[in-house]
This record gives sequence, structure tokens and C-alpha cells, in this order.
Amino acid sequence: VVFEWYAHGLTPDTPHLIFSVSKSVAGTLGGILADRGMLDPDAPVTRYIPEMEGSVYGGSCTVRHLLDMSVGIRFEEDYMARDGDVVNYRRSTGWEPPDPAVPPTNLRDYLRTLRPNGAPHGETFHYVSTNTDVLGWVYEHACGMSYAKILSQYLWQPMGAEHDAYITVDSRGAARVAGGICATLRDLARFGEMMRNHGISNGRQVVPGWWVDDIRQNGNAEAWSRGDLTKV
Repeated sequence: VVFEWYAHGLTPDTPHLIFSVSKSVAGTLGGILADRGMLDPDAPVTRYIPEMEGSVYGGSCTVRHLLDMSVGIRFEEDYMARDGDVVNYRRSTGWEPPDPAVPPTNLRDYLRTLRPNGAPHGETFHYVSTNTDVLGWVYEHACGMSYAKILSQYLWQPMGAEHDAYITVDSRGAARVAGGICATLRDLARFGEMMRNHGISNGRQVVPGWWVDDIRQNGNAEAWSRGDLTKV
């Protein structure tokens, strides 16, 4: 931590929502599970969640496509929109006020409604939060426990976090893996320092080194150049 300052009653012990940094945490966790033989990144999503067949996440969509944000999905991640994909997604997670004109839903029922955009998986970078929510669901099926327990057992405690983290859930208890983690500044700094040190925290290899190398070196420049964040 280079500079630390808290306002409005917050303290070093206060967890704060980290929004989409949650995605980086989820992707890192995938490497730990893969290294333990609990997850195959190249397996189809439906190996772990058969009920996703018929959605964009069925067929040839793999776990790695989720990790790489290269799913050929029809979804526009426009945070300024007042209706459409993001609003419907947020409503399913409980992050948007209910609309009396819209039947109530939940995150996982909503995920099963998502459809392809016609592009092959793996060829274009397309940033969509729902990919990471499906990823967390995959982890739960692979490990037989909740996402919160998986994260605590295999990453948060081993890296030496000082405080508990929290994650928001929908009306049925499904975690919002893509953006719902709440953590303290210092614990988030511990996570970053661990990754800077090739997955090592307090002398312990928490994240496998080969996964850190994969994160740093195994990007697809062509997929990125075709993607929706090229100009960012």
C-alpha cells in the first residue's frame, strides 16, 4: 500500500466492495483448482453444469472461454443503459430495484436465458460479467461447495488475509462472482502483492507459478484486437 486514507467512518478494518476486481480473484482461483486436479480449464462448461446446454454456454463453450472473456455471447455491457442486458442482469442479482412489470427472476435462471451472437467462441475478446458468474458456478459443481467456501479455503486463508471477505448473493443465495466481493484495502493489497511475487504469500506458493505465467504471457493479441475494448 503506497497511500492509505479513509473517509466517512471507514477504517482499515472496513470491507469495501471491489466490483470487477472480483473477476481477477475468480480467475486466480481457477488456477489453484486446476493445479489440484479439481478443474479442467479446457473442458466444456456443460461437463460441470449440464443445465447450461441450450444457452450460449452450452455446446463448444469451455471453461477457458469464460476465463478469457472470449464467449460469443449476445450481450452489451453498457453500464449507462436504463434497460436491456445490464439492467436485466443486475435485476436478477438483486442489484437493481424490482420492476412490477417484469416477472421476478434470479441470477442462475437468468444465465440460462443468454444466447450466442453468431461468433465462434475463442476468437474475439468480449467483456461480459455473466461469464464470470458462470465460472463461479462451474467451481461450485467441480468442488461440491459454495463459492464463498472455495474462495476461503483455497485462496483467502492461504494467502494470509487479515479479515473476512464477503460476497453479495441473489435471492436464492447464488454469489455474484463477477463483482460482489467486499474486502479491506490491506487484504486486497495482499492479493496484489502475492501475484506480483509469482503466486507466493508469506513464503507459501498459494497460486501455482504456471498459472501466473499463463495470466501474464498467454494472451491472444488477435482476439483482443477484434474485441470491444481495443480503444481503451
